[in-house]
Amino acid sequence: MFTITLVVFGVATLIYLWLVDRPILKGLGVRGLRFFYGFLLDWIENKSDVLEENFEKIGETTSLPVLTLLFKASENPNSILVVPNIHPGPFKTVGSSEMPSIIAKMITEKTGAIASVAHGPSTHGQIWFQQKKLKKF
Repeated sequence: MFTITLVVFGVATLIYLWLVDRPILKGLGVRGLRFFYGFLLDWIENKSDVLEENFEKIGETTSLPVLTLLFKASENPNSILVVPNIHPGPFKTVGSSEMPSIIAKMITEKTGAIASVAHGPSTHGQIWFQQKKLKKF
């Protein structure tokens, strides 16, 4: 009876894992369980290698607009507001999560101005924007 129960639950588990893994593999091209393993590995042990590999497979390179507002009272800017149209993330140090602080630090180092990076109008998915040039006031 134990062997029959073990086989039934083993087969049921394999079918369940296959059903969970299949849509993610079909939709994103990465194994769902490997993706989940990478998530847990990063969240628990701060090892982002597996998760970054998955993001490299599903990511794409593209050009998106960035809104930059300069506030200045004299020749040099006092403060700069940057609004990138890309969603930083997903969490901790994975993907582009550190992007806002890196941008702010680089701008401050180069210009001496106070830099702020706002969350742009974007989601985790790819969004296409029509690029418009803003006139200088």
